[in-house]
Amino acid sequence: MKHLLAAADLSADEIRFILDAAKKIALSHYGKTKHVVSDGELEAENGCLVYSFDVRVTGKSGIDEVLVDAGNGKVLERNHETPKQEAAEAAADKAAQIKH
Repeated sequence: MKHLLAAADLSADEIRFILDAAKKIALSHYGKTKHVVSDGELEAENGCLVYSFDVRVTGKSGIDEVLVDAGNGKVLERNHETPKQEAAEAAADKAAQIKH
C-alpha cells in the first residue's frame, strides 16, 4: 500500500516519464525481436502499484503481459496469454466495470 500512497503525490508528467522508463525495462527482455506494445498502464495488482504492458511479438500469437514494479522498476512477472486467454480476460474486465 505504500506504493499506492506515493503515486498520489506524482504529477501526470512524472507518471508519464516513469511509464516510459518502465516500458524500456519491460522491453529489455526482447532485445532485437520485433515487438509492439499494444497497451501500457499504471494499475494496482495484488496490493502493489505496477506498470502493466501488453507486448505483441512478431510471429507469436497472443500477447506477453509484463508487470514492472512501480516502486523499484523490477520486472515482477512475464506471462504469455493465448488469444483465448486474452478474450477471457477482456470479458472479465468488462464484467468488473459493469459491477462498479
